[in-house]
Amino acid sequence: MENTYIIETVTYRTKDGVEDAAYIKASQGLNSFIARIGGAISRNLYKDDDGLWHEQTVWDSAASHEKAMGEFMASAEGQAIVALLNPETLKMGHAQAAYADYMSAELA
Repeated sequence: MENTYIIETVTYRTKDGVEDAAYIKASQGLNSFIARIGGAISRNLYKDDDGLWHEQTVWDSAASHEKAMGEFMASAEGQAIVALLNPETLKMGHAQAAYADYMSAELA
């Protein structure tokens, strides 16, 4: 079977003064948007020692990823996230997974 997963990777910094707990809460709020549009397999958020946030979402198809990208900015959840980000630091990329091996039988 051909792998059609799309891996979306985003890095950014929040605006000055945004507390980590407030950002994490807003980020968790994005889960309702993702559930509404469907197609996400996993989503991870972490912050490195230099204060750079990293977010990675695995989508089940290019169509799911494109739908999310098309609806994100119009959603209340997307606007809540964008309001906290420093736009000058935002970097986003996506690619079809070359290899995916999930350790959980539920995801295989």
